Amino acid sequence: MEPKIKPKVLFFDVNETLLDLTQMKKQVADALGGNDHLLPLWFTTMLQYSLVMSASGRYEPKGSYR
Repeated sequence: MEPKIKPKVLFFDVNETLLDLTQMKKQVADALGGNDHLLPLWFTTMLQYSLVMSASGRYEPKGSYR
């Protein structure tokens, strides 16, 4: 029997799984001048930055970004 190894870190994907981002995407598309084709780039960039900030211990609560 192999020993059980406990993970040190768990990541949970809540964007579009638990959170409905429909309204936010509309607002972002408007901010991008109606360029809906840029939404996939915005979304993947947002996911990357949020993961990097969280994993590096530099998370800041909503609204405190500089």
